[in-house]
Parts: sequence; C-alpha cells; structure tokens
Amino acid sequence: METQNDNPNDKGLMETQNDKGLMETLNDNANDQGLMETQKYNPKDKGLMETQNDNPNDKGLMESQNDNPNDKGLMETQKDKPNDKGLMETLKDSANDQGLMETQSDNPNDKLDVALVSLSKRDTHGFYSLGTSVDCTRSAIQNAKYIIDLHCCSYLGLVNKNLPRTLGDGMIHESHLDAVVEADDPLPELKKGSLTEQEEKIGKIIADNLVENGATLQMGIGSIPDAVLAQLTGHKDLGVHSEMFSDGVMELVENGNITNEHKNILPGKIVSSFAIGTKKLYDFMDNNPFVEMCDVAFTNNTAVICQNPKVTAINSCIEVDLTGQVCADSIGERMYSGSGVVTTRAHVHYIVTEWGIAYLFGKNLRQRAYALINIAHPNHREVLEKAAFERLKCMPSP
Repeated sequence: METQNDNPNDKGLMETQNDKGLMETLNDNANDQGLMETQKYNPKDKGLMETQNDNPNDKGLMESQNDNPNDKGLMETQKDKPNDKGLMETLKDSANDQGLMETQSDNPNDKLDVALVSLSKRDTHGFYSLGTSVDCTRSAIQNAKYIIDLHCCSYLGLVNKNLPRTLGDGMIHESHLDAVVEADDPLPELKKGSLTEQEEKIGKIIADNLVENGATLQMGIGSIPDAVLAQLTGHKDLGVHSEMFSDGVMELVENGNITNEHKNILPGKIVSSFAIGTKKLYDFMDNNPFVEMCDVAFTNNTAVICQNPKVTAINSCIEVDLTGQVCADSIGERMYSGSGVVTTRAHVHYIVTEWGIAYLFGKNLRQRAYALINIAHPNHREVLEKAAFERLKCMPSP
C-alpha cells in the first residue's frame, strides 16, 4: 500500500504484479491498470489475496502466493502466534501490533459505555423516536452499557422538538433512558442546488431508458440522483428501499409516482435508515406511516434487497477507469464521501454520461473500453483509445 509516486511505470492501485510488488499506488500514467485489479501476467500466478496454496501446511486466509513456500503472504490470518488479534491483520514487526482491518475485540469491557442520541418529543405512551437517523444509532443504543459493575444500558437522550417522530425501528421507551436533556435546535438542512445541463441530460437518459414502472429504487445523494428523480414524474408505482433519501423522493410521493405497491419487503412503505434534506422533508416524515425508518443492517442487507422487484440502484461516481472500475469516495488522496460507495467492475451494469449509456455487465476488458470510450466527450476519445491500446495490447472493439 505505497503512497503515490512519480514512477511512470506505476501500474495501478492494489494490483498484483510479479515484478513490481503488491498493492502499488495508482497514478496518472495512461497505462494505469485500474483500482483493485488482479492482473494475471503469468498463467501460474494465482493472483492477490488467494486462499489456496501449494503448501498443505499453509495456515492463512486470503494470502498471496509466491515462490517461497514459507512466505505466508500479505494480510494473512496468523493462527500460530499467541499475540494474533484477528482476521486479516496487517503483519508488523511488533508482535503486539494489532494492524489494520482487525475484527472487533471479544473483550466485554471494550463495549460502548454511553450512547448520546437525539430524540423526537415523547408521545402519550412514553415513546421517543430516533427521527431522521436510525441507521447505526439503534445498534449504539442496544450495545451501550456501564463498565463499572453495572451491565445495564446507559442512554442519554437529547430531546429536540424539531426532530420528526418517525415510525419503524427507532422507537425507544422512556423507561430505557437514564437522562433526558431538552433542546430546541434547528435541524441541519441540505437544499437541492440547481442542475447543470449535463446533469439534466444524464437524469433524462437514465429515467427514459433504465428505470421501469414498478421499479424499486435505491438512490444515493447528490446532483445525479436528484436529476434522475426530477425526470421520473411520468413513471408509475415506483418503490423505495434505500439507505437514505431526500426531498426528491418526497416530491414523487406527493405527485403519485411512488406508491411502493409492488414491493415484497414492507409493501406500501418507503424503507430507509436515514434522511437529510429540507424542513419540508422533515415535516413530511413526521408521524407518517408511509415512511419506515429501519436499522441499516436491515436496509442494506442484500438478502433482503433482492426480494424486491426490479431493484434499480442509481449512484454518482467521481471517476471510472477503462475497465469499468468505479471510484466514488475520493479524489486523488482526498476523501470525498463515506466508505461503501465504491463499486467493483464486476457489479456495474451501466455507466451513463450526457453522451449515452455504456452497458458493461458480462463484457471483457476490450469490450468495456470500447463502450466507455463511446460515451466519453468526443474531444477525449482518441487519447482514450490510445491509452486503451497501450494498456490492453489490442484495439477496443465491440
């Protein structure tokens, strides 16, 4: 996991190269091999993070093979070391180093001490609501506890009369609260900005070609999802099962386009885990049985999502390489949004620009490059074609 360097032969981020080492950093070279790509230059090369190894005594999970039978690879789970702390630990010189990507500790004393959460006003039955943000807050409430002798939960509630009372997983009874503090703070608002001509074109292309009547939508946040939602006013019986939503969804509900009628999971309801938008959106959510705010472990569970009909996920991307690998969380070394929004080339079905649609699913690298170059700006297509030839050693073709 080197940082960026100036070597023009740098071949890409986290790429398996026999001569260049593991997990090099991406740079601007036209020969860039893409994000998190496993290239097999040597037919005997087993790739990055492979489980099997010719050594029957090999103990590691997801290890990189090499010619040394004693080499246990990078990011290996070491089972024989008494100080080993978890799965996928980054090996360090210190035996006590716990590394990156370590699993949670099993020590009960390492649990959350106190959960400080925002709550809506109490109803006549003594229940509060987590309002616009159930997502991971519910888990915090369930797992918070005192460490000193006590094993009961410690909940501190900040009751804000401006927070909408939402239904679903976010209900908590007053008997579970240890302390309540009242507040009168306005909620943060995210207002929709004006769309550019290119964004409006992209939204129309997606709405007209890729969203069917009765589809179940997952929408990200930003101008592209907003542009798509603005173009769906002619659609019927749309549903929503999404980690988050904003004002664009509310407007389609008010227009009659979103009914959630055909969903198999909680039909007749918008299913989400958090929302951010304007005060109008928060007022829409208040005591609205049409909106079900759920734990993010439920909303983001693929086994749940796939039960809905015509699931259509529409998200923005910042960069995409010539193989269809999407980067949506960073610009260079600067983090731009949260984790979990980067899509592998194997999962992407469509890439859309103002110049058209590239269908990538099931295509090889030559075909992917051809499709993506055809939806790039015409001024850039020649240089992209040359870059693809240098990288793939063949001309892009359908």
